[in-house]
Amino acid sequence: MRKVIEKPAIFKYTVMVFVAALIVMAFTVAYKSIRKDHGEYPLSRKIRYSFTLQNTTSQLKKNVDFWVYAPVERTSLQKVQSITANTDFNLQKDEIGNQILHFVFAEIPPYSSKIVTITAQLRLAEHPNRMRDSEQERYLSAEKYIRSDDSRIIDLAQKLETDGTTETARKLFHWVNTNIKYAGYVRDDRGSLYALKTRKGDCTEFMYLFVALARAAGIPARGIGGYVKPENAVLKPEEFHNWAEIYLDGAWQAVDPQNGMFLNNQSDFIAMRIIDNKSKLHMRNTHQFAVSNEDITVRMN
Repeated sequence: MRKVIEKPAIFKYTVMVFVAALIVMAFTVAYKSIRKDHGEYPLSRKIRYSFTLQNTTSQLKKNVDFWVYAPVERTSLQKVQSITANTDFNLQKDEIGNQILHFVFAEIPPYSSKIVTITAQLRLAEHPNRMRDSEQERYLSAEKYIRSDDSRIIDLAQKLETDGTTETARKLFHWVNTNIKYAGYVRDDRGSLYALKTRKGDCTEFMYLFVALARAAGIPARGIGGYVKPENAVLKPEEFHNWAEIYLDGAWQAVDPQNGMFLNNQSDFIAMRIIDNKSKLHMRNTHQFAVSNEDITVRMN
């Protein structure tokens, strides 16, 4: 005898299927939202770098502090998986993702040295991940070396401005790349006005001038210090480099005016710091490390 399913039972079954489908859809949307928020970083990259701290005197040095930048915690292009070192450290962070490793050496005997070796495991993006940035105004205002409020910077930015943010940024980049001459490494920061006036500078001045022009044109921009490395690497001091990032299409994207790279090969850029004079981590803009005792010399190996 065939079982007869009553209409109320059919209705109840249909409702249950419908509710289950809604739940599945909700979880799917939530998963996609979470995935989008966390971003995609499919590429693996390992970097290693080391320093030698040398006591140059005949006296015992106690409680020596050493600070050095670690890779930026997370940007549109990278996120840090792990940081290890051959000696204990305290990790300090600021509100924009910069990270400093603080080492303390209880004693460094006369004429002896300490070696610090750091390894960082990173995940990199093939394409910039969208990131909500509630502090875009932070990267539109003038700073000591980024004189986006100067009439000469403003006039040039207005002259180069065109339809569309990307094309305006491209024209600003092209002008800096073709009009500023690379003059070799300069230890001290000189800034955007120096680069504009003398038409020369190192990668730092290329970066400062481009960032100043971008901000004058209403494009959020910031300076970055780090390394350009397409594969796993041991970092060397002479390879340290400065470039810029612009906030475009909801993501921070790399622009390297000195090397002529505009939004390309972005997964090669390893950010060690976001250059920001409002950061609570106090170290000179383009310096990678600091030591508390002037009798201790530091060199990157």
